[in-house]
Amino acid sequence: MVLQCESGWIGAVRGFGRPGAREDGWSRAGMLASPPVVAVTPEHYNRMYRILGRGLPVTVEIEVRNRIGDRVERAANIVGEIPGTDLADEVVMLGAHFDTWHASPNASDNTSGVAVALEAMRILKAVGARPRRTVRVALWSGEEQGLFGSRAYVRSTSAIRATPRSA
Repeated sequence: MVLQCESGWIGAVRGFGRPGAREDGWSRAGMLASPPVVAVTPEHYNRMYRILGRGLPVTVEIEVRNRIGDRVERAANIVGEIPGTDLADEVVMLGAHFDTWHASPNASDNTSGVAVALEAMRILKAVGARPRRTVRVALWSGEEQGLFGSRAYVRSTSAIRATPRSA
């Protein structure tokens, strides 16, 4: 087992890929052959380091339960819009990703983007705006795993593929 501590923030637990993943690329075989990696807080890691520095033994008990299978897990994008009036077929897009990942430092990845996009839509509704163009918000899932949500959205949305008009 590998204990990993790569955070610079107090109380934050950040984990990254298994050791060697950058060098050999991700593979199922490589993942299964590598030892488990457990991320710990800087405080816990530093305490263990100090205890070991005094020549005292450190015992860590960890229970890890993982599920690895062939089934593809599904995620869903969240999309909402305020319909436009005379230019409704033109879209003003707001977006953020609605997922996070274990190496995220905090809500800045990407809860803050979600909050800004939703607040913009809330304000437009609150003031009774009737925009000429459709205003759409999309909160994409699976972005941290490979931009899956936004790519699926682009593939399925003809409005995004349309040629933009010149100003």
